[in-house]
Amino acid sequence: MQPTNSKNKNLKSDTIQGIKWNLINKVIAQIFSLAFAVVLARLLTPHEFGLVAMVTVILGIVKVIHSFGLGEALVQKEEITETDLSSVFWVNVFLGIFFTIVAILAAPFISKFYQKEILIPITYFFGITFLLDSFTVVHYALLWRNLEYKKLFFVQLPAILISGTVAVMMALNGFGVWSLVTKSLVSIAALLVFLNIASSWKPKFIFKIQAVKNLFGFSLPRVGTLTFSYLIRNLDKIMIGHSLGGAPLGFYEKSYSFMLLPLSNITSVVSQVLFPSFSKIQNNHEEIKEMFFKVIRFVAFFTFPLMIGLSIFSEPFILFLLGEKWKGSITVLQILAWVGLIQSISGFYQPVYLSQGATKLQFKLDIILKTQSVFWIILGINWGIHGVAFGILIGVLINQFPYLYFLGKLINMKLADFLKNLLPIIFVNIVFSVCLLLFYNYVLMNCSPGIKLLLGIFIGGGFYLGIAKLLKITTLQEVYAFALARLKNR
Repeated sequence: MQPTNSKNKNLKSDTIQGIKWNLINKVIAQIFSLAFAVVLARLLTPHEFGLVAMVTVILGIVKVIHSFGLGEALVQKEEITETDLSSVFWVNVFLGIFFTIVAILAAPFISKFYQKEILIPITYFFGITFLLDSFTVVHYALLWRNLEYKKLFFVQLPAILISGTVAVMMALNGFGVWSLVTKSLVSIAALLVFLNIASSWKPKFIFKIQAVKNLFGFSLPRVGTLTFSYLIRNLDKIMIGHSLGGAPLGFYEKSYSFMLLPLSNITSVVSQVLFPSFSKIQNNHEEIKEMFFKVIRFVAFFTFPLMIGLSIFSEPFILFLLGEKWKGSITVLQILAWVGLIQSISGFYQPVYLSQGATKLQFKLDIILKTQSVFWIILGINWGIHGVAFGILIGVLINQFPYLYFLGKLINMKLADFLKNLLPIIFVNIVFSVCLLLFYNYVLMNCSPGIKLLLGIFIGGGFYLGIAKLLKITTLQEVYAFALARLKNR
C-alpha cells in the first residue's frame, strides 16, 4: 500500500502539472479567441453580436441542464465503473436529442419575445449544438477526472483555430451574423472529433438506470445550482435584449466577455484542477484549507492588478482593439472589471463545496443570496446598461460573506483567517490603483489609445511589482520561489 505522504506528494505534483497545462491551454486558447473576437468585432456590428447573444442567453439555460451534471458527478465519485460511464453516455445522447427538439420548438417563442424574425433560423442552428455536445460529456469528464490537461490542450486549441478561421472567412465574404452562428456549430463539431481521438474510452451498449440514479444525489442539486445561477447571471442580458435592443446588448456583451478574460485564463483554470484534487482529499480539511489559502493568494496577486488596470484603461483598451463603433462598451467595462476582481476569488468557493458533496447547501445558498441580485438588476435597468452593470456589482459584494461563512463551516475555516490571508495583497492594490490612476490622468492624458495601452501594461506592471517588493509582500517571494523551483525541475 502506498504511504499517505507519498500519495499527497503525487497529488500535489499532479495538481501542479494539471494547473500548468490548463493554464497553457487557457492562455493560448484565449489569445487566439481574443484575436478572432477582435477581427470579427471590426468586421461585424454590435447589433449582429447582440442578435447572437439574444439566442445564446436563453438557450444557455438548456445548455446548463442538458447533461444533468452527470459529467461532474463522474469526476467527483471516488470509484467509477464501465457501467457508470456507458450508462451516463447513453443518457446524455437521449438528452441531447430531446433538448435539440426543445430548442427547435422554442424558436418561434424566442423570436416573438425579442420581436425579431431572424432569430428563428439562428435558434435552429444553435439547437443542433446540444446533440453534438451530448457526445462529448463522458470523454471530457474522463480527461478532467484524470487531470489530463495536456490532452485537453490538443483537443480544444484546434477547435478554436478551425471555428475562428471559418467565422472570419465568412465575415469577410459578407455572411454577417451567420459567421458567428457557424463559429459555434463548427467549434462543437471539431471538439467532438478531437475528443474522440484523444480519449481511448469508447461507449459500450450497457445501460443500467441504477448507475445513473446513484449519481443523481450529487448531480441534481448541482444542476439546480447551475441553472439558478445561470438565470441570475444572465438576467441582465435577457432584460437588456428585450428592453433596450440588439446594439446595447452587443455593447454590454462585449464588455462582459472582456471582463471574463482574466477569470477564464486564471481563476477557472485553477478552479477546474482543484475540484478533482480536493475530491481526492475530501476528508482532510486542513490540507484543503492550506491549498485554498495558497491558491487565492497566488491568484489575487495577479488578477487584482489586472482587473484594476482593465477598469482604469478601459477607454484605450476598447478604442484600440475594437474601434470607435464600440465606444458604448467603455463605461460598462469600467464597472464590470470590479465585478471580475471579486469573482476572481469567489470562483474558488465552488471546488470546496463540490469536493465536500455540499451541492444541496450550495443550491439553497444560491436561491437565497442570488435572488437579492435580481432586485439590483431590475432597479439598474432604469439607467440603461450602466445601471445594470452597477447593480450586478452591488449584488456580488453582498453575496460574498454568506458564501464564505458556510464554506468555513465545511472545512473549519474562520472568516478572519480568510481576510488576513488576503489583506497584504489588498493593501498593495490600493496603493497601486492610486498610482496607476494618477499616471493615467496626468502623464498619459494626451497619448493615443495604443500608446496609453502599451505604457499602461509595461509601466503599470513595473509599478505593481515595485510596490509589492517595497512593501515586502510574502506572496511575491512565494511566486519567485515557485517559478525558480519549476525552472530547476526542468
